[in-house]
Amino acid sequence: MNACPLRNCNGAVKTRSFCAGGAAAIFQSHQWLPVDSRPISRLTRLLLTLCFVRSIAAHDRMLQEEVIPDVEFDIRATDTPRLGLHGVVSGWFYVKGSFTLGSLGDIAFATREMLANVCDNNLPTLALARQDILTITEPQVGLNMSFYVLPPKGFSHYCVAMLRFAGFGPTAPPFTITPAPPIRQMLQVSVGQNTGLNEGLVDDWVVDIGNVNCGDLMVSYGSGDDPELLLERSRMPDEWRGREEPAPCGSLEAKWVPSSSVKFPWEEEPCKAAASPCICASIRACRDSTT
Repeated sequence: MNACPLRNCNGAVKTRSFCAGGAAAIFQSHQWLPVDSRPISRLTRLLLTLCFVRSIAAHDRMLQEEVIPDVEFDIRATDTPRLGLHGVVSGWFYVKGSFTLGSLGDIAFATREMLANVCDNNLPTLALARQDILTITEPQVGLNMSFYVLPPKGFSHYCVAMLRFAGFGPTAPPFTITPAPPIRQMLQVSVGQNTGLNEGLVDDWVVDIGNVNCGDLMVSYGSGDDPELLLERSRMPDEWRGREEPAPCGSLEAKWVPSSSVKFPWEEEPCKAAASPCICASIRACRDSTT
């Protein structure tokens, strides 16, 4: 009988002491398979080694060259694309009301324009909208939006505090006990300015914002929207000067709420939170004091 080298799935080679007609007996229950007993030539070994080394180098080079951003902000035609790790504010925004499916794009655009101007003037903002599948068969349509805002350098947690404050309050009317959150008025103004929809419709909508937080993400943006340049033309440093600094990024709190343990300046004087004319006009106490 001829000795037949066999190899199992783990690569181990074992020799069986018999062959039938020159062919190895295959023991499938032990996963032994016949292998060629002829040795591999030096040239073959060299070629295999070179192919292996080159494939690893190409893979590493591809990983270094092709960095995929987590968030891609719009880039103006006059700007140069940039890629970098920066502090980004993120969260979700929800709207539900008696509007048609054809209006979802307008509402998403109005929401993006509004979110871009809560913390500062016209910050790079991305809003990813999708219909709430739970409202597909309902008379009122729901719109879920995930949003990302690129704030001036070093001001991510300030922007988080502003958005949390602006969204604090009941999500739907009536507002007989607790005033409507400022963000409703801001959305209403944005709908009137940026769409052909009747801004009065917002009065009956469900409007909610949540999970607002910040963290470092790899983002692509235009050279004109570099966080350093955003800081140079920002009004946030002046608006926040002398105020208590908000909690840094990473806080587990998803919404701003009045707290007895942590006092923000705007709890007793809401106008101090009005970092923009839009928010000031949305807070009754602040609006009345400026008229």
